[in-house]
Amino acid sequence: MSIQIRCFIVIFLASINFSVFAMDFDPYFADDMILARGHLVKVWGKGVRGESANLILSQAGRKLEQVFVAVDATGYWDGVLSAQKAGGPLTLSIESISGGKKLIKNVFFGDIWLVAGQFNVEQRLEEIPKWYRDVVKNRGKSILLRLYNIKSEINSGETLTSFVPEKSHWMKADNTIESFKKLRRLPAIAYYFGRDLFGKINVPVAIMVAASNDNKVESWTLAETMFDEGQDLPICYREQAMF
Repeated sequence: MSIQIRCFIVIFLASINFSVFAMDFDPYFADDMILARGHLVKVWGKGVRGESANLILSQAGRKLEQVFVAVDATGYWDGVLSAQKAGGPLTLSIESISGGKKLIKNVFFGDIWLVAGQFNVEQRLEEIPKWYRDVVKNRGKSILLRLYNIKSEINSGETLTSFVPEKSHWMKADNTIESFKKLRRLPAIAYYFGRDLFGKINVPVAIMVAASNDNKVESWTLAETMFDEGQDLPICYREQAMF
């Protein structure tokens, strides 16, 4: 009897697939995120070289789009989703033929705005007089607003900052007390701007919050805007030199 049991265990273990799905999304892509509506959307991540999968966009169990992606020699993969209209919720997943799967839930398409600045935009929501009463007043009102808190760090020996996706995260601002307990330390201007904007356009709104004393406008400005043809110095620096 014991011999039969041992044989069964050996056969059972041999039938299990111990392979690990070696692909994942970049930390930027997470539950409750908002992607830009009306534009091609690039999705990317990391993995083991040679691994491949399908990037799938679904809604209510119905597959809307499928894109084949593969990890390149540098350990990265990427795929491009077609332009989508505003709405959701949807799911975004990467699924391999062998059955491996990574899933992101409650994804919406909408408008994305950047709120960036230094200490002048760092005033926290909890520092606004009677902000809690405002929360209670708007409690229960339907709103699709997400805030993405961009974390950065100064490179060693440099003044420029680097985006750190592992420390950044998406947060829901859906007019619930639970949400506001998490949001209270974020810049108030980001929340109130996003809330008012949603009330006017009625599509999901994402506010990217980049408030830091070491934040520089050059980090958010296109090169062609900063430089004139044939000039070596950015426009802003040349203007400062004139005064």
